[in-house]
Amino acid sequence: MPRRSIASSDKTKQLIQQALVAKTLRNRQRPAVQPRPPVPQRQHQKTVAQRNERPQRIVPQAVRPPDNRLYAVESSIKRLDLPEVGSFNASILDLGDRRLMVYRPNELELVACFIDDKHEIDRGSFVKLPLLKVADPRLTLMPDNRVLLSYSRYFHSVTLEHIAGSVIMDLNKSKDQIRLGESYRISPKNLTQRQKNWMPFVHEGIIYFVASVSPHEVYEFNPNLRCEATRAFTSKWAPRWFYPSTMRGNTNACLMGDGNYLCTFHTATDIRGTLYYDNGFYIFEGKPPFRPIDCARVTYLPAESAVEPHFRKAGIIRCNFPCGMIIEGDRVTISYGDNDSCVKIMETTIQEVRKTFEEAKKGG
Repeated sequence: MPRRSIASSDKTKQLIQQALVAKTLRNRQRPAVQPRPPVPQRQHQKTVAQRNERPQRIVPQAVRPPDNRLYAVESSIKRLDLPEVGSFNASILDLGDRRLMVYRPNELELVACFIDDKHEIDRGSFVKLPLLKVADPRLTLMPDNRVLLSYSRYFHSVTLEHIAGSVIMDLNKSKDQIRLGESYRISPKNLTQRQKNWMPFVHEGIIYFVASVSPHEVYEFNPNLRCEATRAFTSKWAPRWFYPSTMRGNTNACLMGDGNYLCTFHTATDIRGTLYYDNGFYIFEGKPPFRPIDCARVTYLPAESAVEPHFRKAGIIRCNFPCGMIIEGDRVTISYGDNDSCVKIMETTIQEVRKTFEEAKKGG
């Protein structure tokens, strides 16, 4: 059967045309569509400085009962005015005509500068070191007259934190240039636990680190071999410290006039959710195997001496954290962070240090 063509009637065509015209008129009468405001792009992760600028909650500090073993030595203390608000935990090294200082401007980086023996800052000397995810610097003058900066470092997780080091000055070439040089891993990879607070010292041309206070573990490090430190000596002892907490390292060890080394440690005690950091001295022999001789009976810088308003970690810590020490004759200089919120330097004497090795006076 032949296929028939289908044709619209004139009436149908007219209706379709009218509908199209009506639609066109409606579209013209509609208000113009306003463009949507641009959707703000998701910002990249805030910078370290922006994170540190967040306001801190005012959290009441836990108060612990009075204890005459919480003793603060007689000293002078100076708060340093650094460019980065909230800088903390500084180490210092005597260079003769001036001192080198390295501190934490935030929780991830390190900055170096020069200060004089009155702790006045050379404002033109600041150098941000190209290191990231590093903490708690210690400074050592190596036997070859180069400056070794040691620090704890982590990459993907704090559980992988280890001790590393970098040369930041070569005094054979310049007494003014601070520059990142050779870098090393110091703590061995086979130490699977988190490594922090290794305390350096040099004895008869060899670089050592105290990795543990009790037991007293000393590692030897030779940067010329470009390999990790090796455990050299271990001494068991029973320090007569009044808190049962683990004793952890603080500053570099310094040789005293009697030929033995003065070193420092801290313990952290949880007082109703706030960690109280208390600092003490101990002495170890001035020759291998560097056996501990004595431990302080009282603190030299108790947690209650931390008075800086919290820039970070409010309600979490009450803490003075020393990282550097210099002994010149009778004078002992210690650099530290107060409440992880500023850098301070205290000066005391060997006589005051030795008082902390005496039993606390009852009722004192």
